[in-house]
Amino acid sequence: MSFPASAGKSADSDVLLEITPIERANDIHFIVGKVEERALAILAKHLRYDDRAINGFIVALSEICQNIVEHSENKGFVGIQKYRFPSLGKNIVKIAVMDAGIGFRRSLSTRFKLTGDLDAIERALFHSASRHEDEGRGHGLAAVRRFVEQWQGRLSIRSGTARLSIIPRWARGKERELNLTNFPGSQINIILPEVFST
Repeated sequence: MSFPASAGKSADSDVLLEITPIERANDIHFIVGKVEERALAILAKHLRYDDRAINGFIVALSEICQNIVEHSENKGFVGIQKYRFPSLGKNIVKIAVMDAGIGFRRSLSTRFKLTGDLDAIERALFHSASRHEDEGRGHGLAAVRRFVEQWQGRLSIRSGTARLSIIPRWARGKERELNLTNFPGSQINIILPEVFST
């Protein structure tokens, strides 16, 4: 998990969800229920999100946790924390989800001819690709992307030897990275900033 080292010790930091394992669907219900208890206080107070945005946050969290149960073939972990982002001068909430499963490429290669890890991540994120053929599958991650973009957040997905990021105007970084040290599962990081003034 990639939370700042000082985040847990800062007076400007709040843990919305301590690092929690995900192994089965019941774990997701527990996680969502626990987050719902504190989401209103943290997201409304610190990020100035309205009810619609908070509901979108809960749905996005549920979707990325569900992907672990349905696709990773292993257990995963999720953690959520609010802290102050000094260079932005705003509060942010960071969701970090990871699993040590089979990764995007192995998951999708049963249905698609892929050129590499980055291709697999792009297909899932931008084209709603799924290892399942059932109609309506594969839209969860695309819906998460739309939610993050709507609230000017940052989304980063790493799997295998690649990382794909959606970077808003206020952040820096590379959108596409290749030839990283192999990570067999997947890591998803989402940063949601306090609402920008219009």
